[in-house]
Amino acid sequence: MSLTTLAQAVAAGLANGAFYAFLALSFAAILALTRALNLAHGELVILGGYVG
Repeated sequence: MSLTTLAQAVAAGLANGAFYAFLALSFAAILALTRALNLAHGELVILGGYVG
């Protein structure tokens, strides 16, 4: 494995991890503020996956 491939894999992993962390934080913030589980932004993530 070359150094370029390794760097690309690390960057992709960090980007995916940051996305999942942001999604989890948004779920936690909505739950803490409203005391109700809101799954609406999960739909937006799926929609963004289909569109993008």
